Amino acid sequence: MTGPVTALGIRDGDPAVLRALIARRGSAVLAYCERACAPAQVPIAAADAFARFRALVVAAPRPADLDPEAALLSSTRHAAAARA
Repeated sequence: MTGPVTALGIRDGDPAVLRALIARRGSAVLAYCERACAPAQVPIAAADAFARFRALVVAAPRPADLDPEAALLSSTRHAAAARA
């Protein structure tokens, strides 16, 4: 079972929140990266996607106002494209 994923938890790097985020969205991020990248690049692109997502949350003046699904999708697309 995973706990709540909150903008503050992501911003602060709370390990439980980050684990919950990976548990909930990790397979979708990997699947996207598998379609866009060479096999050796998939884990790197997926890790980059989550790093980009966290950077967006950290940089946001009001992280709770972000659309997390849109932000993660955008981060995943950019990370996969950078390694395609």
